[in-house]
Formats: sequence, C-alpha cells, structure tokens
Amino acid sequence: MVSTTNQDHAAFDQTEYTVRLVPMPFLRKEAIIDLSAVLNISVADTRERMNEGKPIAEDLTAMEAMRLRKEFSLRGIEVAFTPPLEWKDDGTSPQ
Repeated sequence: MVSTTNQDHAAFDQTEYTVRLVPMPFLRKEAIIDLSAVLNISVADTRERMNEGKPIAEDLTAMEAMRLRKEFSLRGIEVAFTPPLEWKDDGTSPQ
C-alpha cells in the first residue's frame, strides 16, 4: 500500500493498463508455469492466452502493473504494457 499526497505518483494514475507476453518460445514451458503462478490462473488458461495472443492481464492500475512487471522481471519473463508503463519501480515519474 502506498500513502502519498504527491500527485505525480503512480498511485494517482487513473490509466488502465493491459499486459501482453512478449513471445519467447525458448522458455515456453517455464513461462507457462511462472505466468500461471504469478497470475493465479490455471496452466490451461495460461497456455490458451499465450497460444491465442490474448492479454495476460487487463484493466490494471499502475500499481498493479508495476507489481506484475517486477514479478515477471524476477522470473525472466518479458512483457509489454499498453499504454507503456513508464513509472519507475518506486512509483515516481521517469522525468
């Protein structure tokens, strides 16, 4: 949880983010297992999302998207955010 009055912080961002997996066929089995664990969804649902190119998460707040970015990064999984997630890991603006 973040407590701040700084309006230039990710906690105040009203944007809804979508996350897609960047294709990485060489890590496919490991990626499916890791994605399933991070997203708390079944392996079958994860595989379906990957095979169909569906987003792996939608309508996320900036704070939720930052958490997923960190979790995926720790597992070596590359994801893309729409719109681009430009907040620093501490929630501050990149400018």
